Amino acid sequence: KFSQPAPPNGKKMNLDPNRKRNRRSLNKNKRNKFNIIGENISIVGINAAGLTSKLESFDKLLYDIKPSIFILQETKRRIGAPKIKAKNIENYQVFELRRERASEEGGKGLSGGGLAVGALHDLQPVLVRQGDDEVECITIEVKAGSTRIRCVNGYGPQMGDTQKRKEMFWKYLDREVVEANYEDLGLVIEIDSNCWAGNNLIP
Repeated sequence: KFSQPAPPNGKKMNLDPNRKRNRRSLNKNKRNKFNIIGENISIVGINAAGLTSKLESFDKLLYDIKPSIFILQETKRRIGAPKIKAKNIENYQVFELRRERASEEGGKGLSGGGLAVGALHDLQPVLVRQGDDEVECITIEVKAGSTRIRCVNGYGPQMGDTQKRKEMFWKYLDREVVEANYEDLGLVIEIDSNCWAGNNLIP
């Protein structure tokens, strides 16, 4: 769910009171802080589950938290969609991976997917590489002081996807780890893996 910090009165923001399903806001986000050579970097990662209906809430999140970097999965924005419209997004360089077609979601025929990652202009963000409908990943690089940091955003294949598609996704991530180690870069991987790892991998 995509939610925002509660306002001072403690009430949740309802973005569209006429549509119950759009009342989800942006509170369940993951925020991590790092201190890199005196530079404070904060990162917010969220599965948006559709960004268009939650732009007001997203803008409030940017205003309240002021993250250095935001990473979004499942924006559900297709190629040809307009730029993300939010007042506080002007402080960020934004990179998107938009879908060319509706996601098959493991053969269920549902729409989904789409990625966005934004970083403050002061971090000098640049696009390193991005995937496509088959490999939903995007990688940017930022600078914090003298440290270069790769930020990887990804939306993993569904349980019912082909083995080939699953392997392509994890090979993309593996490449990022290898390159970061080889080039002595910082590395942040923020993904919705859809992996259903189970207790064998995650106790």
